[in-house]
Amino acid sequence: SNPNKKSLVSRLKKQAKAGTVWAQSYFGILLYHTGSGVDGLQLLEKAVEGGHPASCFYLGSTFMLGYHGTPLNYGRAREYLERAMALDDTFINRCRSALVELADMHNEEGEIEASNSILVPLANSGFSPAQLRIAFWLYNQKNDSLAAYPLFKSAVLGGEDRGQIVESAYWSMLCSNSLGRFAIAKLLLPMASKSLSITEKVEEKIRRINNLVAMKKELRSFRKECAMCGTSLDRSNRKLCKGCRNHCYCSRECQKVHWNHKNDGHRAECKEAQELKVQIRDAGVMEKLAKK
Repeated sequence: SNPNKKSLVSRLKKQAKAGTVWAQSYFGILLYHTGSGVDGLQLLEKAVEGGHPASCFYLGSTFMLGYHGTPLNYGRAREYLERAMALDDTFINRCRSALVELADMHNEEGEIEASNSILVPLANSGFSPAQLRIAFWLYNQKNDSLAAYPLFKSAVLGGEDRGQIVESAYWSMLCSNSLGRFAIAKLLLPMASKSLSITEKVEEKIRRINNLVAMKKELRSFRKECAMCGTSLDRSNRKLCKGCRNHCYCSRECQKVHWNHKNDGHRAECKEAQELKVQIRDAGVMEKLAKK
């Protein structure tokens, strides 16, 4: 009813018919939202052919979520989202997040191969949410802690929000423990404990509490005897490794022997724990955790 609005729509329609890509996109969205879904989609597809990234993203989201009754089409959704990323770097994070959501939809429908075909390239590119999901699958479904471990760690360092960081830390801690990398598990334990605050299901919260309590108990056991000779320790004779702050010794001599003990691997684990501590600091993980 507004003359100015009608004039703007008329000019937009004229520009779209003339082949102006941005006008095809905007007028296509307008038609789509006002009931002319087929005509709107056709214009948006023309805008896509003209290399318009926003139209690619819009169509990808539309076919993924079924906006306004559009039939779901996961294959086309993926195609459009990946095209948007290729056309414009500013769409990369939005498209990556949408693709992870699409992978979750495949996973919920039992389409594991389709889900992983989306997640693996994203994980290889360093996208933390994808790394976390692939690591979770490797750890829980394939029982492959060794393959999951670096992905869990990378997800902790690359996490952009509190929820993702503490979730990654929790699973990374369990994975470290299963591999016998207790110094890493100890470093991750404080962050992993915060995952209780984002766990809504009661059974899962209880399971996590039990796992965290067991982890603390296991770590405390390292303080009870020398890691080299097995001598009982207490406050009077306990010497803590200053590197990993996990292994304990009865003497400097035992620590030296253990450090050079090829069959134990404490040297590698200790260095890794120190490196991870620096990486956590440099990645600003604790600052991200402090944000509510």
